[in-house]
Amino acid sequence: MGRKAPPTDDDARIWEKLTETVRPLSGRQNRATRRIKPPAPGGRPVEEKLSEQPIPVSAPQRAARDLAPSRLDPNETRKIRRGHRDIEARLDLHGSTAAAAHRRLVQFIESAQAKRLTWVIVITGKGVGGKGVLRQSVPEWLSTPPLKSKIVGFETAQPAHGGGGALYVRLRRKS
Repeated sequence: MGRKAPPTDDDARIWEKLTETVRPLSGRQNRATRRIKPPAPGGRPVEEKLSEQPIPVSAPQRAARDLAPSRLDPNETRKIRRGHRDIEARLDLHGSTAAAAHRRLVQFIESAQAKRLTWVIVITGKGVGGKGVLRQSVPEWLSTPPLKSKIVGFETAQPAHGGGGALYVRLRRKS
């Protein structure tokens, strides 16, 4: 494969026009980007590296990041996704009030840990517009006492297991 030809003056103008309307996704770190400067008369376009400035993280995003237990081992979650490791128990919280769901979640995690289970799934549902109360509350509950000490970590499930409306939970071995 050969090298690509350098951008032409037209390419530079089109690129400049296109990038004027592009904004980083909300909540993402802004990576260093490149902008093609219009060329000097008779010259070639020049790439300019823009400074890297982080995008502010919202309070809910910061709270979720700070509360989350350690990430799960990618090899282990890959085995779950591929069906090489069994999910040993499941809790479906659809239709529960927040108070009832919290009670059921605590009982479920304690019972699963007592039975020496390792992998469980908690189904919260997505809620209206993906902003369900349980979908937002369960990760917080898993990240705070009394459940935080009983789990290694948790992660959003794959679409086959419920996607954004379910969580894989890795339980800590009871001492």
